[in-house]
Amino acid sequence: MNELTTVERKTLEMIVLRFAEEPFGAEALERAFPGRVTGFEAELGLERLRARGIVETRRKAWGETIHALAPGLFADWQGYYLTALGEPCLLDDAAVEPNYEPKAGFAKLLLFFLADVANVGIGLTQKGTFAKKDAMRLATRVDVAEESLAGLDIAYLHQDKLGKPLAVLYDAALRLGLVRNGASALELDRERVDAWLAKPLPDIEAELRALWWDVYTPSDVWLQHGGAALRRMPPGRWFAVDRAADGLLAAGVPTGGRTEDEAREAIARHWLRPLAAFGFAELGSSEEGLAARMTAPLDIDEEETGWYVQPDFELIVPPTAPFRSRWELEACAEYAGGDAVDRYRITKASWERALASGRDAEALLEVVRSGARYGVPEPVEAALRQWSAAYGALTLEDVTLLRCRNAEDAAYLKAEPSLSECFVAQIGELDFIVRRSMTKTLADALKRQGFSLRAGGSAADAASNAEDAGEAPARGRSAAPGASAGGIVHSRRNAALFPLDPAPAGTKPLRERLSAAPQAWLRSMRKYHASTVRDLMETAIDARTSVRLVMDGREVELVPKRVMPAGTDWIVQGYIDGEETTVASSACGEAQLLVPEQA
Repeated sequence: MNELTTVERKTLEMIVLRFAEEPFGAEALERAFPGRVTGFEAELGLERLRARGIVETRRKAWGETIHALAPGLFADWQGYYLTALGEPCLLDDAAVEPNYEPKAGFAKLLLFFLADVANVGIGLTQKGTFAKKDAMRLATRVDVAEESLAGLDIAYLHQDKLGKPLAVLYDAALRLGLVRNGASALELDRERVDAWLAKPLPDIEAELRALWWDVYTPSDVWLQHGGAALRRMPPGRWFAVDRAADGLLAAGVPTGGRTEDEAREAIARHWLRPLAAFGFAELGSSEEGLAARMTAPLDIDEEETGWYVQPDFELIVPPTAPFRSRWELEACAEYAGGDAVDRYRITKASWERALASGRDAEALLEVVRSGARYGVPEPVEAALRQWSAAYGALTLEDVTLLRCRNAEDAAYLKAEPSLSECFVAQIGELDFIVRRSMTKTLADALKRQGFSLRAGGSAADAASNAEDAGEAPARGRSAAPGASAGGIVHSRRNAALFPLDPAPAGTKPLRERLSAAPQAWLRSMRKYHASTVRDLMETAIDARTSVRLVMDGREVELVPKRVMPAGTDWIVQGYIDGEETTVASSACGEAQLLVPEQA
């Protein structure tokens, strides 16, 4: 910071205070602080901050130039300029009455969502939203109250069909590439899910926290400041919410038309209550009103990650259990509830569901056994082995049957070598079970050999070889309407959509205007004729700079904005020390055209 020049520090402070992360034009910066910054100062400050990588400049398609703080810098610069935030807002633990409501965190809720896609399935309607029964089932499992997200002002696809809690999870799964929209259902990206499950839990939580700030930070400058203030609070430490809001108000952060009370409440509604609902924050109360603390990363002791297997087939799962192990439990056990600590119950139906999905019985048993801190009770393990052994002893299958009218035809088919690979088995004297993948091949072969086939039920005319081999027809491969790989929540911040300007004009046009002025005007204070002073003022206005002027025996810096005739004389309207003023030509003494080059 000590390396920044005066004009750079001044410009940066104004950007942070008034625009936060929002894009702006140099003229908007000048208008936001009338008389406190000239257009030349604004352009020069931006030019130098851009060279340092602190500011980015982009050009819209129609030629408009916009500036913004480089991504990721706002919270740090806010901390530098708004020193009333952070430590001054902290409270002693004894001063806070926690509103303790154990909640499943965002990471765990996302795991539940993905497990439901994998083990039950989430159907999509023709319009691309969740099937009603799936949405209802998921809403029960997620268990995040809609009212806690009432202040999270977002717009998203299918807003009339999906509640905000589900929309938040669905959006995160899409943005992380863990799911995609299939023809009629959500599909997992198995490779990405495997990589996600393999991450340490603190890394998963950090990624989701960063995603939250990125997706749900609005274009509202007040809420951007509020969010940055929360990010800078020490994790695990209580702080007074109103004290933080008052620090922003005292610094002059624009509230977007809110009253002070409304501005304080907006931070709680848009940020803290939704963050608490997804486990990123905790709320409490103090003598100063609402208290909050951002949750600290989970401290994982490897010896405490296992679960406890009860004789009644219930598993007690601590919050430190690895997600990879939880994923397997989601496949073979029923979720029985919980908050910080979860309960699962293995039933015969849940165990067989996992086996039906293709999981190996011994591998599943090893998952349960290896995660059990004190082993698996012998009766439980015996039951699991018995269920595994019994599963599949009988198989109920939907098969394609070829039925012959007479024994002669059946005998021919049985003896014909070219047809043998099409049959699984012969049933009785007249019937054959046909391999599903060979249905069309058999039909074509029989027609070539002179047989006339009659369709005999849905199985006979349902699928072609291509479909049975997994090559779905083209009509079923388009993504659901409205689907977006980038998520379903609409972003309100789009400056980055415009390309970086490789060669912004900066101060060049202003310097060219000044170069045409008499250089004596720039060198020192001098007394000029009134007409010359008027020309000097008009040049300052054209070059968007200020004038050092002697008025009534004192030296001032005037930011002129308009020169107007006044009878046979003239006046200049502008700002002195940030206050609007009008100066008569007769009051102008020595003058000098200022350029903030050395500031």
